[in-house]
Amino acid sequence: MQIPSGKILSTSFGGSRAFAEAFARMGEESQDGFVRTSLASRKGYSIGTLVFKGGKAILAAYKASGRETLGDYAVPLVAADSLSEDCVMEIHTYGFKSSSVSVGHLESRFSDAAVTYDIDPAEEVRGAEKAATVEAEKTRSTASADRLRDAGIDSKERELAEKKRLLED
Repeated sequence: MQIPSGKILSTSFGGSRAFAEAFARMGEESQDGFVRTSLASRKGYSIGTLVFKGGKAILAAYKASGRETLGDYAVPLVAADSLSEDCVMEIHTYGFKSSSVSVGHLESRFSDAAVTYDIDPAEEVRGAEKAATVEAEKTRSTASADRLRDAGIDSKERELAEKKRLLED
């Protein structure tokens, strides 16, 4: 989803409160604009976008590894990226005198990216933190299984080498 850049209001780094703070800023000022997250990690580069109309998120997009996720499915991905302190978060506005951008036009143009529920930033962050914990546990258990399997393979290889040596004698 490519949208006009508008005017940058602020740029900050991610963290546990960044997502909620961005929502608060857009909501308090009833902004028309968007929040963009950018994150370069070992998984690759990702960009998340949440478009706001009157301070309410109406569109969402998330692009990573050449794939774009739109709408409701993109929101938790954007929230997850915002947790990283390496994430760059930008708040843009279309609410300035010379702006010719209509958020209503963006809404109709990108209807496939519509957000169909009221986003609770705290709930999205909790969900993202829980998913990160589950992923870390999964990685740890996979690594443990790999180590156990490697140890088992090593012992079997030693056993086979010993049998081969005995057969050759």
